[in-house]
Amino acid sequence: MTLAELASLRLAILGFGREGQACQGVLQAHGLSHSPTVWTESGPTPDTDCARVEAFDDRLADFDVVIRSPGIPDTHPALEGYRARGGRVVNPSSIWFAERPEVPVIGVTGSKGKSTTTALLGHLLQAMGQHVVVAGNIGEPLVGLLARPDCETLDGVVAELSSFQLTDVVGRLRLGIITRLFPEHTDWHGGVAPYYAAKARLFDLADPNPVLVNAADPVLMAAYAGRANLYPCHPTRPDPAAPIVHDGHRIMAESDVWIEAEALPLPGRHNLDNAVMALSAVATLGLDAHIASQALADFTPLAHRLEVVHQTASAVWINDSIATSPHATRAALEALIDRDVVLIVGGQDRGGDWAVVMEHLQSHPIKALVTLPACGPAIAQTLSDAGVISPARISQARDMGEAVAQADDWARQSPSAAPVAVLLSPGSPSFGQFSDFEDRGRQFVKAVTAYCSR
Repeated sequence: MTLAELASLRLAILGFGREGQACQGVLQAHGLSHSPTVWTESGPTPDTDCARVEAFDDRLADFDVVIRSPGIPDTHPALEGYRARGGRVVNPSSIWFAERPEVPVIGVTGSKGKSTTTALLGHLLQAMGQHVVVAGNIGEPLVGLLARPDCETLDGVVAELSSFQLTDVVGRLRLGIITRLFPEHTDWHGGVAPYYAAKARLFDLADPNPVLVNAADPVLMAAYAGRANLYPCHPTRPDPAAPIVHDGHRIMAESDVWIEAEALPLPGRHNLDNAVMALSAVATLGLDAHIASQALADFTPLAHRLEVVHQTASAVWINDSIATSPHATRAALEALIDRDVVLIVGGQDRGGDWAVVMEHLQSHPIKALVTLPACGPAIAQTLSDAGVISPARISQARDMGEAVAQADDWARQSPSAAPVAVLLSPGSPSFGQFSDFEDRGRQFVKAVTAYCSR
């Protein structure tokens, strides 16, 4: 729905996080006949008379349209009841698509790598002289772009789209990218199948335009086989239709080396995959990907993703708080395959399957494991029972400060001359102790700084 269509309606904004706040600002600036009600079940609200903090219920029927912030499940019983009575639920991002259908949007999603690939592609396009912005799940919410003074002159948008956003967003994509696929957010979606189905909406939003899919991921390829606009992009296997590849040490096309891995400010094989996907997207858009590859060395990595935050004689402290699943933790361990590692895990118990980490640890054991509440001890027990780490090399921390101190003790015991990699890669959501993964990452950096200064 456009802003003009919303202007005379009774509106409720459900949730007041990044997207709810951006949506309220844009709606108020447009001049509505009714001030929108901001309704949350918990958390902050604006300091206005039109704000509620209580459970969503049948009073949603008082509104012509409710705008669902992505954190609120599309299957919330109150929303389902509202729809059944004829109510209209609108995704905030859909307002951007309705207002600016002429602006090309590249949608990026995946269970791992979507943020980095989105930021990489935005960086490459900007280096090519394109006036594009990065938005969506990172950067500014899509709806918030409507308040930008340069909104009218954008050449395009690179949008990270989470499964929460994809569930009901309405719009059209110029190009889609899917990086990896494994079970995530199954509690929010109600199972693996609905989660995969939400990611698959990228094909519908792009149709008939292409969706570049990481063909090195067998789960991803199997889940979406048969999609007419699926374009396989195998990062390590040359193909006439997708010639840009890497061999673990360099990115190249048709044996012409474009950049050495050491020059890429992103560690790990999975980040080479992300870079190849971004360059392939540049080529698909009709631009010179070889020239664009020269900008890879200038990329500034995103925080909380294998971010080196401090180094001492005994340890390199690495913040990978974004790792909210065991699959993400394994990717981090693979990036440090040549290092001695002390791993910090744990968070909200979401029943993750640690078999993928066990498989890695069988051939690449870590020096020690430090656990955080609430599920850290259970993860440690699982790994210990599998025989991939000795109980004698596990310690349990009550909070982040204690985890940092224990990790440093383990690092100092290592006989290796090289500093040990102390890796916060929790493999679990952050909620409970922290407001989100970014808060957890910041608390890790704060704890490391305080500890090392002593």
